[in-house]
Amino acid sequence: MKSDLQDRCVLITGASGGIGLATTEMFAEQGARLVLHYHTQPEPIRECQRRIWVPNVALQADLRDEQQVGFPAETDVVDVGPAPQARRDAVTREG
Repeated sequence: MKSDLQDRCVLITGASGGIGLATTEMFAEQGARLVLHYHTQPEPIRECQRRIWVPNVALQADLRDEQQVGFPAETDVVDVGPAPQARRDAVTREG
């Protein structure tokens, strides 16, 4: 089934928690490319990455720190393909 999420780049904040992991699996089932954020717990994301078969990248950042928020948006998203420019700019400027 083709969905509107097929090949879209989706950033999931808090992807290592219960709701974040469930959201990750739902977007993966729809064929989205995923950027999986975690703050301090990488292992749940690593386990999830072994189960999903869509392009994805995990990134660690403390979203309370403005310097850490801008860096991933400019670098790691390229591993799963381009994000729409407006979205990338919003993440970088607004934090």
